[in-house]
Amino acid sequence: MILLEKLLPIALLLVIFTACEKENSVLNTDVVVPELVEYTESNPLITRASGDGSGLLLDCITILYPFDLVTEDSSVTTIESSEDFAILTEEKLIFVDFSYPLTISIDDEQSDVTSGEELGSLFASCVPSGGWEDGDFPAYDISYVNSCYALNYPVQLANLQEVITTVESEEELIDALSLDIYYFNFPFGMTHEDGKLVTVNNMDEIFRFLIECNGFYGEEGLDWQQDFEYIGCYLFSFPFEVVLDGEIITVNDHMEFCDLILVGDIDDFNYPMNLVDLDGNTVTANNTQELKALLHKCEGWDDGINYNQISIDFLEIWAGSVGVASPHGVACYIINYPIYFLNLEDNSLIKIDNQVEYNDHVFANFHLLAPYVGVYPMSMIYVESGEIITLETTGDIETLKAGCE
Repeated sequence: MILLEKLLPIALLLVIFTACEKENSVLNTDVVVPELVEYTESNPLITRASGDGSGLLLDCITILYPFDLVTEDSSVTTIESSEDFAILTEEKLIFVDFSYPLTISIDDEQSDVTSGEELGSLFASCVPSGGWEDGDFPAYDISYVNSCYALNYPVQLANLQEVITTVESEEELIDALSLDIYYFNFPFGMTHEDGKLVTVNNMDEIFRFLIECNGFYGEEGLDWQQDFEYIGCYLFSFPFEVVLDGEIITVNDHMEFCDLILVGDIDDFNYPMNLVDLDGNTVTANNTQELKALLHKCEGWDDGINYNQISIDFLEIWAGSVGVASPHGVACYIINYPIYFLNLEDNSLIKIDNQVEYNDHVFANFHLLAPYVGVYPMSMIYVESGEIITLETTGDIETLKAGCE
């Protein structure tokens, strides 16, 4: 491993390259360079770095061209293109660090990095887009910057040789991730931004906790073992769109989707969205309620409703909206249409757009009321106060009715 003395503890940047001079490469001799260090081998994380058309890729970070590399003899070489980067394999030349500042790009946003510590912190915060295929979750700096959770220290890490390392602080975690590839060693603790403490015991739990940071519905139907290509029993049809902090973002593949849901920024899907069922047929969800109704049809889907009990919410919600449930015979609340119900007998979705349609359904299908169950959330507006109440489950109907007394 590279032995760091006074250099900044970001060993991923202290790499052994081979190089030759190229006509468009520039040698600078008037820049401030870091103190030289003793080294024995290149950092293993450098194998994850590669040059492309815009810069050097280090996980989620792109170091934009041009950038300077400092050699062991204190000279500086300017790398202006991926061709410059590639030609470094032709002759032996030891590079020990970058020369700062660097211009980087993360998620298409550019910024300047002024030190190795800053670059190391950004690298450690990169949310993994994979690497858990063999049952191990890549370690990274989970914090309130990239999640609604933050790590509780100490945390144990395991490297590729299954050697366990304990880090006592965020600084030690950054140093460790700079030197080697690590995975989280379960269990470990996290704290939610509301102060709740949780213990993460396995892969399923870390995905559940991280995904719940999103504001959109559907975390129960997302499966990390399927690389987030499915929701429930449906295959995503890429590309699709999500609402991210009020902005519509196009998701081109499952890796992009994974990045977004693990960071916890998605408000909802942008509808309509297409899915592919198990028979290869394309189905469309035009809103959240329709997506939920589709997911209801998946075997094993659990939304908290006990389907062994007869649900009468179809009738109860209607009764309050027309005054049947009011002692004065006056409607207690107005329904914020459209609303949806699922017929459990044939898994058909019922969309109701207005009060007249609701009345027609009730009187025309009274014998089918028992198997109808609401697709939540639904929102109602109290007539007298104008207050809006949102029903998240069938159980919230009692709260709705209590406001009518």
